[in-house]
Amino acid sequence: VRRYGEEHLLKHAIWIREQVANGDWIKEYETRQGRKVRQIVIVQDLKGLSTAQLDRHLLDAYQKIMRLDQDNYPEVASKILAINAPFILRLAWSLVK
Repeated sequence: VRRYGEEHLLKHAIWIREQVANGDWIKEYETRQGRKVRQIVIVQDLKGLSTAQLDRHLLDAYQKIMRLDQDNYPEVASKILAINAPFILRLAWSLVK
């Protein structure tokens, strides 16, 4: 967020979601499988993320991306998996889930 700005991050998030939903790769996959892809599993690798990076700007941007997903792509992701999460995030998640 600091380097590129929130607007750029949101545009990138939209581009990724459009590639997932409508990209050539998914059309080719559907043709090979002979059926439509209804949902996907999203894997987020959080390796290298530190608490120093978790400032208010990043959390605000992440919240906007989650709202974007809920409003525009509500049925695309069946699961979101976070791997290699730092201990502090695992602890926070265990408290809020």
